[in-house]
Amino acid sequence: MPNRGQRARGFCWTALAFTLLLISGITNCPAQAQTFTVLYTFTGSPDGALPYAALVQDATGTFYGTTAAGGTGNCNHGVAGCGTVFKVDSNGKETILYRFNGGADGDFPVAGLLMDTAGNLYGTTQNGGDPTCEPPYGCGVIFEIDTNGKETVLHTFEGPDGAFPLAGLVQDSAGNLYGTAEGGGKWTFGVVFELESSGKEKEKVLHSFGGSARGDGAFPSSGLVQDSSGNFYGTTGSGGIKPHICAGGCGTVFKLDKDGEETVLHKFTEADGATPIAGLFRNAGGNLYGTTYTGVRYAQNFGTIFKVATNGKENLLHIFDPSRGDGAWPQSGLVRDKEGAFYGTTSIGGTGYKGTVFKLQSRNVSILHNFAGADGADPHATLVLGRDGSIYGATIYGGNGPCKDGVGIGCGVLFKITP
Repeated sequence: MPNRGQRARGFCWTALAFTLLLISGITNCPAQAQTFTVLYTFTGSPDGALPYAALVQDATGTFYGTTAAGGTGNCNHGVAGCGTVFKVDSNGKETILYRFNGGADGDFPVAGLLMDTAGNLYGTTQNGGDPTCEPPYGCGVIFEIDTNGKETVLHTFEGPDGAFPLAGLVQDSAGNLYGTAEGGGKWTFGVVFELESSGKEKEKVLHSFGGSARGDGAFPSSGLVQDSSGNFYGTTGSGGIKPHICAGGCGTVFKLDKDGEETVLHKFTEADGATPIAGLFRNAGGNLYGTTYTGVRYAQNFGTIFKVATNGKENLLHIFDPSRGDGAWPQSGLVRDKEGAFYGTTSIGGTGYKGTVFKLQSRNVSILHNFAGADGADPHATLVLGRDGSIYGATIYGGNGPCKDGVGIGCGVLFKITP
């Protein structure tokens, strides 16, 4: 499994990166005036800490999400507590819907939520469940939270059926749930799974990743997108081409049909990006857009924004370089507005070196916000375009809470950027 806290080993791609910059005409542009607001600041206990995942918004404008830690329970992930499910209204008032206990009910929810038409919430936890699976932590669960805040565990992972789900779920018209687990499966390199709408013990593995030895990718940490024919698209953070500068491969973009047949659409080589740990955006024409955490620049590897066409051809839309002020190491996916502009975050970089919010339009990147600590630090969550036209997101650290880490102080914030 790639170590996300370390830079990937470099290779001599400096000349290539410079050529790509000249060909693509990539520039950084100053952002227009924006209004940044801290919507909510987490304090650890009892309200939660470390919000890794994207928010989901209901018809009234209320947002729902998870914190990986905080709340209550005896778990300790550097911050006390086993995680929460929460909601925050447009005025920044938070309500805790559920606090995990760290046992059979789950622990450390780093994935976002899926909301059905009735208002029920579905998600995953990285740990918890059966303590005999990777003792004593457990391999994670799939859960449902109803509108009254009652949790139901829909599935407990045991290893062969997947382990350590880090991403949220998607749902088809029949109510079946689909997702990825970063570990487990036949070769322990992760799986794509289906959970039938009938519920518990109806999970089945659609695909087990085999790593670079099988060429199909390894360790999927992102969720899936689905087309109208029922095909799924996603990324793996490792696997693909081997031997290579990336230990275990630089990652892949894949397609999985409704029968579980996988097609690798692109294998990263580090020259064109490496370690895609975020999910994809798929446009109406079937093109896929995403970010890689590292790749391209020798001894730096600060990440990219890429496009993979329907024929599998990849184009680099942007190469990150914090010396230009545009941030580094993007861990979030992209969202797109009606005008075709993309928005995303970098986990570090910017003027405060605690991450940025950026806009990509016509290969030009502009910075909408530089995090400084009190307003947030280390954003991992994919942004949400709100019903009011504003941009909403979360940072793992930052704020003025009691949590502390090397990259920031505080337990995390929810923020709003108004054009």
